[in-house]
Amino acid sequence: MKNRIQQILDLAVRAPSGDNCQPWRVEFNGEELRLFNVPEIDSSEFNRYQRASMVAHGALLENILICSSGLNLKAIPTLQPNPADPDLIASFRFEDCASPQDAHFEAVSKRCTNRKTYQKISLTCSEREALLACASRHAGWGTLNLVENEPGKTTLAKILATNDQGIFEHQLLHRFLFKHIRWTEEETLRTRDGIDIRTLELSSMDRLSFRLLKFWPLVYLLRKVGALNIVGLKAKQVALSASAIGVISLDNTESADWIQAGRLMQRIWLEAARLRLSFQLMTGITFLMQGALENSISFLSEHQRKALQKSHEQILRTVGHPPGNRVVILFRVGHSAEPTATAVRKPIVLKEFS
Repeated sequence: MKNRIQQILDLAVRAPSGDNCQPWRVEFNGEELRLFNVPEIDSSEFNRYQRASMVAHGALLENILICSSGLNLKAIPTLQPNPADPDLIASFRFEDCASPQDAHFEAVSKRCTNRKTYQKISLTCSEREALLACASRHAGWGTLNLVENEPGKTTLAKILATNDQGIFEHQLLHRFLFKHIRWTEEETLRTRDGIDIRTLELSSMDRLSFRLLKFWPLVYLLRKVGALNIVGLKAKQVALSASAIGVISLDNTESADWIQAGRLMQRIWLEAARLRLSFQLMTGITFLMQGALENSISFLSEHQRKALQKSHEQILRTVGHPPGNRVVILFRVGHSAEPTATAVRKPIVLKEFS
């Protein structure tokens, strides 16, 4: 059984996580698999209350269920909200099963982030219906809306652009980003985490400029003279190139709800991969919004906090969600060329427990 479980994990580890941090640890005793969060792996302001990590764990959990079906096993998960052990995310038991493999099994290895500028063409009716039907099958995990009209996309693109610009306005966010950039293929393969510079889809000139932006004193100076406004403009153009901008919201925000949102996100992303659509998460801004709504991020000025709150309200109005809902995930989906490179992962090492 242990060998089969390791095979499942070798496939399932391709789940997404914030800046490819991979904040997980796994234990197995021959019968039960336990999935743990490792809080110190992602200490960024984007991960306040470990919410970004909970989303990542939801994606990994769903991958484990899907990949089990490809090895003739049925994984039976139990979410483990336990104040005595808050890092224990879920436990799994496995049964032999001859049922057909999950429809998303092949997509697990194909799913990736594509940051290219997309072709400005609409989703087909069948693509739209497939994505919405996928979300509908898992409606208890969150609510999905696809924004395809130009006014709605423009509103959301402007908000998304503030995330990229914000990284160069706050030293903590800037430091965290550049800590996770992998500048060479050798570094990428050695660390097997972080963001491979090739996946940012930068031109040669942009890559040179980006490397210079690693130095905070230069960033500070450029910001003072308004030279970094181009960052937001480019982010807006990239967002507007999408066929649709997706919004996932929750009506509750306990830890388990963020895990379920991650499961829903992963299912939608896998469905997009099955349809050969390009996909990019754009969620950093949503986690900052939670901090603004709760006044839990100290480095935000009052003006910035109110701006984030207003942006959150704008998103809810754009998609027609109730004011009490929380926007937790934003993404863009559409058609484009294949990505230049895809992220690599560290292998999950099974640790034994008795």
